[in-house]
Parts: sequence; C-alpha cells; structure tokens
Amino acid sequence: MMNDSGFTVKPHYIYIANLLYPYLTLLIIPVIRGLLQYLFGGKGALSAVLTAEAVLLCVAVFVAVLKLKRIVLFFDRSISVQKGLFCRVSYRIPPSASKVVVLESNPLLKILGAYRLKIYTEAGLRRRPDESILVRRADAARIYAMYKVKGETVRSNTYGDVIMSAALSSSTAGLLLSIPIIKVVLSVLGEEIPSLLPALNNPELSYSWLETVGKYLTLALMIGYAVSFTVLLLKNYGFSSVRSNGRIMLDSGRLPHKTAVLEGRSVNAVKVLTAPLML
Repeated sequence: MMNDSGFTVKPHYIYIANLLYPYLTLLIIPVIRGLLQYLFGGKGALSAVLTAEAVLLCVAVFVAVLKLKRIVLFFDRSISVQKGLFCRVSYRIPPSASKVVVLESNPLLKILGAYRLKIYTEAGLRRRPDESILVRRADAARIYAMYKVKGETVRSNTYGDVIMSAALSSSTAGLLLSIPIIKVVLSVLGEEIPSLLPALNNPELSYSWLETVGKYLTLALMIGYAVSFTVLLLKNYGFSSVRSNGRIMLDSGRLPHKTAVLEGRSVNAVKVLTAPLML
C-alpha cells in the first residue's frame, strides 16, 4: 500500500553530468584537448580561444550546479515537481492521473550509490519519460517502499527467459550489431569497405576471396546475434509481476535492473507474442 507520509527527493550529485552533456562536444572536449596539448605539447601560452572556452565552460558548470540545486520532487499521494533556474517550472501529478514510476540501476550506478528515476504520464511524449533524474540510493529505497505492491507474484524461470531471448533476437539486430565487427575484421585484413566495393563487380573475383569474405560475414552475424541475445537476456532475466489493489509492479533485468509501478487502469491493451521457437 502507498504510504500517506510524504518526503522530498533531490537529485544525486552525478546528475550534473546529464545537465552538462549538451556541452560535451561544444566546450568540454575542446577544453580538455587544448589543456592536454598545452601541458604535454610544449606550447608556451594558452591561446585566447582556449581561454574563452574554459571561461564559458566554468560558467556552464556553475549554471548546471544551480539547476541541480533547484530540482525538487515531493512524493506523497501525488508527485510534485519543481525545476528550472531562469524559467521556473512547477507541476503536480495527482493520484488519479495515469502514471508509471520506474527505478533503474546498473553496476556503475550502484557503485556511485545512484538510481535512475523515471516518471511517465499520459500527457508526456510517447516512449519518453516526463522526468528522468538520478537519485540517491536512500531516496530510491523510500520511493520503492512507498509504491511497493504486495500480493501473489508471477515469476518467469531461467529456461523461459533463455528461450524468449533466443526467439526474439532478430537477424536484423544481429546484422546491425555486426557492422562494427565487420569493419574491424576488414581493417585487420588491411582493407576498407569503400575499397572493396569496386572489386565486387570484377568478373575475375576469385572463389577463395569470396569464401573468405563469406566466413568472416557468417562469423560477424553469429557474434551479432549472440550480442543481441545477451542484451535481451540481461534486460528481461528474472521477470516478476505483482498485482494488488488496482496497481501492478513489474520487476526485471540484471543489466539494467528495472522496477516499474503502474495503475491497473493504465493498461488499455495486452499483446501476447509467441514466436515459433517459443512454441
């Protein structure tokens, strides 16, 4: 059951990395590269451009810190959000609103003591959360305790997880994942894809060359499929579902681990997918 007492949630300090991400290629990388060249490249003085970029980066970091401190979420029966520095935004998600609260974690976030909190509502964009911030482990535990659903649990098993992941791993995903591997293999062979394209129209193309390319392509597709299978298995392993008092809690995955809580009325349709391998 949802607790009546409310509490305030502030972002984890590493959320500043999300706020600074838009400046990654514009300021952060150029400043770091310029400083490395200055320190290890033998240059006697900093250029005016690098100095200006460093000053702008300091301003961006200062503004990001202020934004971080201005983000506040308050959880009781509803969810209240306040954020923004120059343009202050405040809104409230009432208990009656259709919403999904998600907590995600992975090994890196756990080491840093952080969880990613995502809040979806029907008013937001499709497949994108209304809010996505990093919160401290203690706050994540309080959110989990507030929304935790207790009741009869339906769980998957390891065999079913493996079969489902194998059935849903598509050849298209394997091919897309194999492209970087193909590039690496060709580079090891001393070739590049553009240089090989004219050779495909060569009528004197040797059978041994085609056989070699076929072997490497098959290997790349197999590796791509294995990667696709591993990603799906880690994403869905250990799935469980609990339903009680009109709310549903879904728990799944190892990398990342995800816990989602939603209102039963939010489910408008259920799709059952059964691939031939699953049968």
